[in-house]
Parts: sequence; structure tokens; C-alpha cells
Amino acid sequence: MLNQNVYLGKDGKRSREGLGYDAVRDLIKPFQGKQHHVYFDNFFCGPKLLEDLFVAKTYACGYSAIETEVLPQLCTNKLKRGEKIVVQKGQSNLVFTKWHVKKDVCVLSTNSDPTSAMVQIERRQQGVEIEQVEKPQPVVLYNKSMGGVDHSDQLRS
Repeated sequence: MLNQNVYLGKDGKRSREGLGYDAVRDLIKPFQGKQHHVYFDNFFCGPKLLEDLFVAKTYACGYSAIETEVLPQLCTNKLKRGEKIVVQKGQSNLVFTKWHVKKDVCVLSTNSDPTSAMVQIERRQQGVEIEQVEKPQPVVLYNKSMGGVDHSDQLRS
């Protein structure tokens, strides 16, 4: 973790983009333009933020709960276990990935290749059987990198 800020309540200096957008932009200000990779959860994640960070030469990835904002037609698509949908927004580097294992997982990223192969992992089931599960690259990157934030939260508490 490179920077942090404790939220102390409303300060009246918010842009029209919202608290999550402003928090991320403020925290990464000293690191912009250095091609860092930033990870955050769904409270902060939105297409506008990721596109603006990319313009500022900062890559980003985050779980998203707002698939309707990105691609409304994906809300009706029911995926089967292990299926994914990957869509790149126009000519931008914004990639939306929807993947289903136990439930749908939606990830927005500007640091992954939409044509990248899925990473194969083994998962133990209740018995002795081992199931092969393929994860999309953005999900693997997010899970690997968010561990630092989770660890920091544990130490802080």
C-alpha cells in the first residue's frame, strides 16, 4: 500500500463524480503518470474512473457491481459455471469481464488483455475430487493484488 486516508465524514469538496471517484484520484495523485497498477473494490470502481486513470497513465482493476452502467444487455445473460463474457469498450483500454463460478463476478480493468487466456486452477470439492476451474486474467490479478489491502486492514484493526 502506497497511500491511505481515513474518511472522517463529509467535507463538502466533492466533484460530481462522487466520493469513491474523488477518494481514488486524491490517493493516487503523487503516483500518477508512473504507470502504476491500482486495485480497488466495487465502492470505488466505475468506468469513468478507470478511463480517467488510464489517460493519467495509471492502470486500474476492480470488482464492479455496476454492469448495467457498462453494458445493459449483459444483465439478462445468465452464465453457466465457468463461463465468461469479456467486452472491450470501443477503442479504449477499458475491459469488462463477467465470470460465473458460484455467482457472477464483474471486473472492470485497464491492465488486462481481453484476448488473454484464462488461468487454470485446481479446486478441491467436498470429497476427494479435484475440479479444474479457469479464471479470467483480471480476476486473478485482482485477487493477487487486493491481498495487500486486506492485510493492511487486518493490521490496522
